[in-house]
Amino acid sequence: MRVIRFLVGFAFFASTAGVARAQFLNPETYTSDSGEYELSVSPSAPNGKGPSRYQLTHLGEEVWSGGRPFSLWQARVTDDGFVGGYAYEGGVFSGGHHGTGYSDLTVFMLDSKGEVLLRDPIRNHEGEYRSWGMTPGNCPAVFDIWLDDSADRFVVCVPLTDGDSPYAWWIYQASNGVHLFDVPLATPSLPEDSLCRQVNAEIVPGTSLMMIHWYVRDKSENGLGRTAALELVSLDGIPLWEQVLPREYESMPEFWFWWSDEPPLGEQLTLNQRGFQFNSIKLASSIQFTVEPDADAFLGWRVAQRSVVTNSDLQKPEEAVATPRSIDLEFLGEMVLRVREPEKTSIHGIYDFRIEQTGNLAFLQRGEGEEFRFVRVTTEGEVLLDLAVELPEVEPGAYPIAAPTGTGRWILIRNRYAEGEPTRAWWFDPSTGAVTDVPGLLPGHVNEVMGTGDGGFVTLGSIEPGSPSSIKINLYDPNGEPLWDRPSDGYADGSSFRSAVWLKGRGVVTITSKGVQLLEEYDRNGLRVHSVELDEWLGREANYPSQLSPGRNGGFFLHDFGGTPSIIEFDPDGHEIGEFSPAYSDGRTFRITGGVRAAPDGTLWTSDSHALLRLGPDGTVDNILGRGPDDGGLEEVRALAVDSRDRIHVVNGRSSAVHVFDREGTLLKTGLPLPTDFRTAGGIGSITVDGDGAVYYHTGVDLTGDPRYLKLSGNCERMGFETIGFDSITEQWLFQPGTTRRWVLGFESIGLFDAAGKLVKEILKRPNGEWIQRVDTGAVGPDGSLAVLVGQASAMWSGNDAICLYGPDGEPVRTIPLTKESSFEQIVFNGATVVTLSDDVLHIYREDSDQPLVFEPEEPTETGFQGVFRSADADELWLLTWSHPVVKRYAWPE
Repeated sequence: MRVIRFLVGFAFFASTAGVARAQFLNPETYTSDSGEYELSVSPSAPNGKGPSRYQLTHLGEEVWSGGRPFSLWQARVTDDGFVGGYAYEGGVFSGGHHGTGYSDLTVFMLDSKGEVLLRDPIRNHEGEYRSWGMTPGNCPAVFDIWLDDSADRFVVCVPLTDGDSPYAWWIYQASNGVHLFDVPLATPSLPEDSLCRQVNAEIVPGTSLMMIHWYVRDKSENGLGRTAALELVSLDGIPLWEQVLPREYESMPEFWFWWSDEPPLGEQLTLNQRGFQFNSIKLASSIQFTVEPDADAFLGWRVAQRSVVTNSDLQKPEEAVATPRSIDLEFLGEMVLRVREPEKTSIHGIYDFRIEQTGNLAFLQRGEGEEFRFVRVTTEGEVLLDLAVELPEVEPGAYPIAAPTGTGRWILIRNRYAEGEPTRAWWFDPSTGAVTDVPGLLPGHVNEVMGTGDGGFVTLGSIEPGSPSSIKINLYDPNGEPLWDRPSDGYADGSSFRSAVWLKGRGVVTITSKGVQLLEEYDRNGLRVHSVELDEWLGREANYPSQLSPGRNGGFFLHDFGGTPSIIEFDPDGHEIGEFSPAYSDGRTFRITGGVRAAPDGTLWTSDSHALLRLGPDGTVDNILGRGPDDGGLEEVRALAVDSRDRIHVVNGRSSAVHVFDREGTLLKTGLPLPTDFRTAGGIGSITVDGDGAVYYHTGVDLTGDPRYLKLSGNCERMGFETIGFDSITEQWLFQPGTTRRWVLGFESIGLFDAAGKLVKEILKRPNGEWIQRVDTGAVGPDGSLAVLVGQASAMWSGNDAICLYGPDGEPVRTIPLTKESSFEQIVFNGATVVTLSDDVLHIYREDSDQPLVFEPEEPTETGFQGVFRSADADELWLLTWSHPVVKRYAWPE
């Protein structure tokens, strides 16, 4: 019998994406190598807890079927109808309201009649095996399994936590299910301290030998570098043959191998009858080998290189999705959503602010297009300077950060966001506008910069963006020369600095995350002199300590984002001397920008990004420099919805008011919440309108516990908050047009509720039968049908992978794969066509077609689009810009 192989998950270092995908057990069909036998597995729960229904067929005829009290996460079926697999009988982790279930791993074998031949529960082994966070405690997470009746072997491969081998094989006798022995898998002959993981592994057809493709990282000088190794191993774990290809992957980014769950450049390793082929990236060649029986050779097999075929065009195969076709849509003009003309002022668009030693307040401001402006004002609001800053090579969306150094000169830093681009830094003299390069300054990404008061500065950043173990602190003198740096220094466990503040005459105080939050202090020479757990230091549990900033008399402030209170003040020795939560005089809170900072005269200042705000002793705003929360018109849209009568409902990002416009952009009415209805005017909001014209919305905050919506009547009168209690993590409400029936999108499921708020249908699966996993956002068609964007339940990879279509009563219609995984702000749906927005490009999918379309608007915008919408009769497609409440109108795609 030939061998059936199915690769499970990732490898030595688990990719977050791979683990997350493994957390949902979808229906699956396994086929024997000849194609004659097929085993279908239909689990009863997304986390694999409980029973599954099974059916084994031979040439299309049922052999056996029925329920079994376990759900196989992976299985193999032979041409004799034998089945091998494994289960977590209590389930693995599953978020949302499906609950959490755990159990030990159990290995199963079934005979050709469906009877259990082997049931082997595997215990935790005290940390010997990797769990990758998806399985309880130290319960192993299986990497791969193989079943070969010609060798009479069933092999289960699991990753190890330490030792000379990254994997162990559990070896069973396939004919009777007897556990024979366990063996650590020998790796190829490599330099000491090399790291390696399996990319994939297969049994060579016509043999009983496993071919393993290894990824290797050799850090030794002049060593192998990052490369590939091939190894042949018997199904008893005995190595037979190996070949290492030096520096095979030197030209490819390293993160690709450690964080992706796909083999590099597609399937480099292919197998054929008694042979295999490796497609080398470095050599741009296909190296072909044969495996011949030889009685005189070790284990009875001999490997020979057959040929090398040059292929200069070797590249990653295209994904098996349809190639989008570009189309044009007719531009119909634009509408401006304006509440009133805002007052002219230089104080707006604040994404950070600082206080100079003179006591003046200053900040960088994003101007028109790609322009930046430096603005300096007195504490009385007099604008002293409003100056355009010409920074070379600043890419769109790259916001520089800045800090005064204490000598009248500022340090400006532009981070790199594109691969291979260096971080740039400049001295900036506000008195002349001169920008002078600071050469050879900073690799990587700078999170924060602070002046030291004597012309020097401190940076908090990372050697490589996204690599927490490489985060470091650097001190520079007034000439921009480095004095010292403190890299990971014991932080290789994946910890990271979150924020830092320079205390004159003392050094640097930082917030560090190492599984627990730490407050740490470094002296002026860069030596760590103090470290304490933040919760112990505060005497309570912090929520999300996000920023440290200079305080009064040499002390400092801590901004605990979402905490109560949110601002805590400390003296220079770290003793708490006060706490408060900044708010306007009417009790309205706001999202703090730049923390709270103390001026030389002891007054306290902060910002909500729109204005500079002076705080009284209790944290109440007692002076506003710039436009107040109710004086700026409509500068920022938090959410938008179009009702069945083409009225446009907009949530004002600053005031949390709802403004209603007609189809021409004329303001019709405004609804106001109470000042204390929403904790902050920030986050991603949501708004929907029912068939009676009532408006339900939130501003993207207070969505823990029981998500709730504020209701306004059709006349915009405040009616109070409503909840529906469907999901404890998040809910998006979407009313079916002209009715009070609503779709409710939860974290990993969808509910349809009737006019009385009663659940009439819950949807847990995609139309193709797979579990939904994670719901992103959705849109309703004119007939009440639903389109939702769904993705894998991953904390790291948050992209969507499919659109799911359902009828007005929740009946499954179709699952449409996306042309690429991506996150979208919003989607629209007319009952037959879905339009999504990604990177200012419209992607168009039709229910009755496999040909996706794309449209890239040519009409200019300053900062791109934030959302896509449709008119009520779906004759127009509307794009809302980021910079101002301007709607670009296009004809609906035919």
